[in-house]
Amino acid sequence: MPLGKGPVPSSDTAYAFLNSDAIQSNATSAPTPAGYERSFQNLHASSSGVNSLGYLLFDTYDTETCATKCDEKEGCLAVNIYYERAPSLDVGDQCPDPPSTTNIKCVFWGVAVDESNTKNSGYTDLSFVVAIAGSNGYTKGSGAGSVGKGSDASPRVHSTPNYALLLAPLFLSSIWYAFPNGNC
Repeated sequence: MPLGKGPVPSSDTAYAFLNSDAIQSNATSAPTPAGYERSFQNLHASSSGVNSLGYLLFDTYDTETCATKCDEKEGCLAVNIYYERAPSLDVGDQCPDPPSTTNIKCVFWGVAVDESNTKNSGYTDLSFVVAIAGSNGYTKGSGAGSVGKGSDASPRVHSTPNYALLLAPLFLSSIWYAFPNGNC
């Protein structure tokens, strides 16, 4: 699996990732791209729903390049840039909690993004926790489009926050010692 370019905390846990000073600092100091309005900042979730136009992996947390790539994409009205904690190896019975890597994702949207459609907080695969941090959303100017709604004006968000995921590292840390990272 390709390694991401984002910071990996020295304590390679979801809890350390979600509380990383480097990730939080990058997200809170990121500039709002020209022609865009910041919709949200430094969340532990990514946008979800219909009208996703794909994503790119970045080497740096670069909101301006993310917005420029959106401007080049037909129908793109908003972007969501964030850090994603991902496994560096395939998760399986022999490797239930591999060392992590941190991807920097720039996701393109054909609708505006805001906190109401930013609900994907990650998931758990065996013992490995995929998590989202430093999530910022930017929408082109005002009135760029409906927020996560289809033509029938009904909400189209497909996932809900998983607050247990955010707390799982605290409760499960006592059993994680059986599968130390790096021993897969």
